[in-house]
Amino acid sequence: MNIDPVVNVLKSIAKPAAYLVINQAQRNETVVRTLKQFNFDPVQPPKDVDGVYVYSLIEYGVDKQEVLLNLFREREIKNAFWSAYTSNNPLGFYKEVEKFLHGKDSEFDIQLMRIELRSELKEFGEIFITVKKNEYITFSSSTYNAPFIFISCRK
Repeated sequence: MNIDPVVNVLKSIAKPAAYLVINQAQRNETVVRTLKQFNFDPVQPPKDVDGVYVYSLIEYGVDKQEVLLNLFREREIKNAFWSAYTSNNPLGFYKEVEKFLHGKDSEFDIQLMRIELRSELKEFGEIFITVKKNEYITFSSSTYNAPFIFISCRK
């Protein structure tokens, strides 16, 4: 599944959200509407790993800054997340993201916006796990069923 249209829609939502405080009900309504826009069932997450990643990105990204949305759209980040997930190595994910960002404009933007990158990566991981746990058949009987617990990563 091409993730670019999802990120573009989330960016259009995030811009107004940056100026307004969205209450939880409004946020949930926006998440449901966006999931439906991409043909996801808001009650039943998809069964494939790529679908769970995109579904999780929608849940996570509704009120996030564009720099974070662009980060999660990168193939290298998605691969690093999956590698960390399957090896139960959240610190490895953080290190791979740091390595990917090193010297890029987005690294500067994240610092300038005072975004706590570790917290954001942890939040996405927790959402992914929650979405994954809601899909019992494919994940519980597949090789994708790897334990993974996001913890606070400290240097």
